[in-house]
Amino acid sequence: MRAVSETDAIRAFDAAAENFDAIYESPDLSGEWLRSRFVLALELLGDGPGEVLDAGMGPGRLTAELDQRGWTVWGVDGSANMVSLARSRVPSAADRLLEARIERLPFGDDHFDAVVSTGVLGYVDDLEVALRELTRVLRPRGRLVFSVGNGLAPLRVWRERVVLPTARSLKGHAPLGRPAPYVHRRSPTPSRIEAILTSLGLDLEELHYLIPALLPDPLDHVFPRAALRLSRAADRLGDRARPVLALRIVVAARKPGRPLGP
Repeated sequence: MRAVSETDAIRAFDAAAENFDAIYESPDLSGEWLRSRFVLALELLGDGPGEVLDAGMGPGRLTAELDQRGWTVWGVDGSANMVSLARSRVPSAADRLLEARIERLPFGDDHFDAVVSTGVLGYVDDLEVALRELTRVLRPRGRLVFSVGNGLAPLRVWRERVVLPTARSLKGHAPLGRPAPYVHRRSPTPSRIEAILTSLGLDLEELHYLIPALLPDPLDHVFPRAALRLSRAADRLGDRARPVLALRIVVAARKPGRPLGP
């Protein structure tokens, strides 16, 4: 079966931009994940001033909040419809919100005080290449915040290696009438993330595990309330269980060097 390309993912998000934006308000596990990631990213970035790049900004919700917190915001997304939504949400920064791919950013070296990428790295063709490009545009002592799937979580492995390939082989339709999936790369393990950061010369500062899950896909979509209750219960199990059960990882890393002058 042909692997799903990054271009396929961009087309899918382009077609579903407004529906994806609405998930932020959803009371189910997907909405809880997006909101949890949103809050943690803001906490890790802190308030401005400074220039921040939201790489893979989607509908611009994080971009808008960073703008409110004193940052000079820039954003890129491969989906033209996502860019349009983001510009509508942050009209004052419309000229700085661009259609571009994360592996080919239209910025010079050492441009940003902070870079955040919370929603796109699960769809890129090469995670290391994408992180290298984010590092390139980050100033010395700047902070990079990003999220990826947790390659250690059994339910993440089940989804990526069984559910999604099976769903795509069934004439492109996911079980239970859901849209055809477009996640196509296996999520990295924490050790793989650390190895990539080391190769790029970045210092790992924080690694957080978010949204532990106990109900496998597609049952989590059949019983969304149960999935949410079980996730919250699993979260109370503490730090030992979280690395194994959490579906997502959020990372904060620092680019070494002396800060650039004003």
